[in-house]
Amino acid sequence: TERGMAVTLLGLGGLIGGIISGWIAQRFGTRQVQAACFILCFLLSFVLFKMTKSYSEFVLIGSGMLGFIFGVSQGVLNILIPGMFSIQLRSSATGLCFHVGSAFTAIAVFFTGALAIWLGGYGNAIFIFSGVYVIGLFSLLFMKKEGYSAH
Repeated sequence: TERGMAVTLLGLGGLIGGIISGWIAQRFGTRQVQAACFILCFLLSFVLFKMTKSYSEFVLIGSGMLGFIFGVSQGVLNILIPGMFSIQLRSSATGLCFHVGSAFTAIAVFFTGALAIWLGGYGNAIFIFSGVYVIGLFSLLFMKKEGYSAH
């Protein structure tokens, strides 16, 4: 029941975050929102998977918050990624970026059990994957284009 409620709030938060991500990005800027999402997702992952040792209401609140911020992040990526490519390549390149990300996710899910044994628990194994937020944050520093462009 506890796991089910946490996963439900994670999904519900993601759904709401994805729906309102466009408004948030328009108000604060896509790069700024994406950077904030990467930082907040990393910090919440640290707190939830490394610091939390027992189930509490905080786990539910944190799961909902993590889902919401991740949902906003995914929505903003749908603005940022296409804008990195010329119009001629935009659709194919965006699809490739998202599918490569999905392949990495599938591989990560496949090896989480082995990592949990190797790293001493699921929290440690799951947290190791939050390093992708740090990589994403540094990647934003090297982006040259902002949002959609006609070039």
